[in-house]
Amino acid sequence: MNMSKGEFDRHFQTLQASWGFEGQELQKDEQEMLRRVCMGEISKEDYFRWIQNHVVGRDRK
Repeated sequence: MNMSKGEFDRHFQTLQASWGFEGQELQKDEQEMLRRVCMGEISKEDYFRWIQNHVVGRDRK
């Protein structure tokens, strides 16, 4: 299912606030990639590959 940018922004704001309460906010690059997959600009596989290469690797440092 593809979302419009407005739908994504509305839902993401709520989600980010919830995660922020738990100290788990997404970084700007993570937010952008999530937006791209939700809007159908990239595949879920590309998104998961990006997470493995950028986020998981960054957390290991």
